[in-house]
Amino acid sequence: MFKDLRSGLRMLLKNRGFTLIAALTPALGIGANTAVFSVAYATLLRPLPCRDQERLVVARKSDETTKFGRIVARTLFRVARG
Repeated sequence: MFKDLRSGLRMLLKNRGFTLIAALTPALGIGANTAVFSVAYATLLRPLPCRDQERLVVARKSDETTKFGRIVARTLFRVARG
């Protein structure tokens, strides 16, 4: 086993360009993955810094042809009345 390990290490030292690329590829992948998930957590997953988050309401304006706009308007009307 140690003989194989020494042989592999010798080959990596002999081919320095391959070794450099083999080491940089996972490092860049891990760095990019960390950056993407840090941004996703900061913008999408982290809880909002306010009290009573369940009472927050989203108000949107849309034209009359979209059903989504009317549904939101009725929902906001019920929340405001109730």
